[in-house]
Order: sequence, then structure tokens, then C-alpha cells
Amino acid sequence: MNKRIFYIDADGSPHLVVPAPAARFDDETDDAFLTRISVKDVPKEARAVRTVDVADLPEDLNAGAVFFRAWTITGNQLCVDMVTARSIWREHIREARASLLAALDIEYLRADEQEDSERKAAIAARKQKLRDAPSDPAIENAETIASLREVWPLDGDDS
Repeated sequence: MNKRIFYIDADGSPHLVVPAPAARFDDETDDAFLTRISVKDVPKEARAVRTVDVADLPEDLNAGAVFFRAWTITGNQLCVDMVTARSIWREHIREARASLLAALDIEYLRADEQEDSERKAAIAARKQKLRDAPSDPAIENAETIASLREVWPLDGDDS
């Protein structure tokens, strides 16, 4: 079955219920199965409860749904809230740059011990570039998930 149950809980978080095929009764129709699972697994206070086809999901779950927390319902369609998606992407960049900044901190200390002011300045510039990465204007200008994924200001950093 290629159907899923999407809902938003009371605190605004999205959820996706994937019905387990083994939970299906013999001779149970798709609609009856989904209704039974929905009644059992979707909280009463949930809103925007929808049965959706896997092909209509905003992201491929097998590829990792980075933006799942940004999924929402607009009208009757499951889509991605781009304001939330941009915030998620900025956090993703911050997480990715953490190890790069840590490595540069060590390099900076070594340059400091060697009193190499030229190297310290170059390292400081690279660190500033990493600190500025989540503020890249291309993130704010991205209008789709595909265009947002293309913005990766950490590319080319040889840290």
C-alpha cells in the first residue's frame, strides 16, 4: 500500500503514520484499513489529518526527509512551509560547520604559538566565512526545497 496518514499534532508538529502491512486484516479494504489505523494512531486533538499517497509527499523519505518538520497542509495539499524550511537549513549548516570551526580553532592556536600572524589572519577569515554561512542571502531567496538544497555555502572550504 502506498498510502500514509499525515497529521499535525496539538503543538504544531507534523507526523506521518506508515501503516504496517502485517497489521492489516484478511480481506480488509484499503479504506477500512486506513480508517482503523487512523482511529487507533492519530490523536483526537490532531488537526489537518489527511490520507496521502507516497508519490504526493513533499520529499522522498528514503532519501532522508531533512525538511519533515516544515511539512504542513495548505488548502488540501501537503506542502513545505518555506519559512520553516529555511530555518531548518540554517541549522543544518550550523551543525555541519561545527567540526570545521573546531579544527580551525586548533590551527589558530598552533599559529598563535608560532607567532604566525599571517596564518592567524587567514584562519580568522576562514572562520568568519563559516560563521556567516547561515546568513547567505541565497537561503532567504530560495523558493523551493530543490533551490534551497543547492545553497551550501560550506562548499569549497578546505578546512
